Amino acid sequence: MGLREEAVLIFRRHGEAVEHEHATRVRSDEERPVTPIQRLSKVSPTKAFIVALVVMLAGLFLPGIVGAALLAVLAVGLGALTFTTWPVQNTSTRVLRLLILALLVAVIVAKAL
Repeated sequence: MGLREEAVLIFRRHGEAVEHEHATRVRSDEERPVTPIQRLSKVSPTKAFIVALVVMLAGLFLPGIVGAALLAVLAVGLGALTFTTWPVQNTSTRVLRLLILALLVAVIVAKAL
């Protein structure tokens, strides 16, 4: 966290310039908030796959609403990933992700009932 002195010239009615100093806070790169996508980009793809696989299998094998809740967590994550990467994906990837998301939602509904 650093402070920077900033000088501002203020002009009075008679045309005389007066220097007015005040300190402003400057954010360093370490202080900037980290977005979820930036955090996800640091996770290895193998770990992400294993975690998603474990959550999916647990959701499928756990009974009733508990399994449906785990699958819903997975669906929300997949939906967020699809939403944030939509502009950079080609059409076939978009269609495939939407189909997988729709299938996952159908499984959630069937499991919850």
